[in-house]
Amino acid sequence: MTDISKVVTMSVQLQSEFTKLYYIFLPVFVGLTLIFSFFRHGFLGADTAQVIKRVIISLILLISFNQVSGLIQTVSDDLKERIDSQRSFGKLFELAKTKSEQIKNSKKISLFMPQDLIVSLIAYGSFFSLYIIRVFMMSLFHFFWILLHILSPLMILMYIFPSTANVTGNLYKGLIEIALWKVFWAIFAVILLTMNYSELYSMEGRYLNVIVFNFLICAMMLFTPIVVHYLTTTGIGALTTASAFLGASLAK
Repeated sequence: MTDISKVVTMSVQLQSEFTKLYYIFLPVFVGLTLIFSFFRHGFLGADTAQVIKRVIISLILLISFNQVSGLIQTVSDDLKERIDSQRSFGKLFELAKTKSEQIKNSKKISLFMPQDLIVSLIAYGSFFSLYIIRVFMMSLFHFFWILLHILSPLMILMYIFPSTANVTGNLYKGLIEIALWKVFWAIFAVILLTMNYSELYSMEGRYLNVIVFNFLICAMMLFTPIVVHYLTTTGIGALTTASAFLGASLAK
């Protein structure tokens, strides 16, 4: 069994344990909600119907969660393949690896030319940074995806209380944002290859340009979560506001 298989098995087991906790805490949460409602209004009435409605929705979300998360992953993978059918993202790292080996084995680098030696060492260091950040971001991707799956039962349970229902919404929003990381990386890789920036790796010398290019890719991967979060919150909000404003203007 591979390491990934062990992690998946572990996450399924933990998710199952948290699902058991969901069913244990569900009647407790429902009871607390009804008690709070009774003390607030002196009767239950319409609040009882709202609690039942929230319980039913919560159960539906729990039962369908794995299917919904699988659908999100399938859609994002399909979108990534449509954008980057040539696997440009992988090609960038293959080109970077080849160039780093060339710098490592270069005979033009001499201890008697400290300026060239320093630049070549920085260039090689930029390739090493690129490799480390790629491993780090891919690990972060899998970690957060698995973490949300493990905690999903308890986050869905929060839907019972109206004041904490946003936790459930953040669960699905988090899944969508994480799934979009790879889509963003694919778009960035296609742009770089289309603009022929990757040709820097095939040029002799030009270490300074290669260094800048490597750190550009590093920054792109590191800031992906921030950019995606901005686009799915502020960006969509701004687009909605602009659409509403345009609709109101046309209605006048």
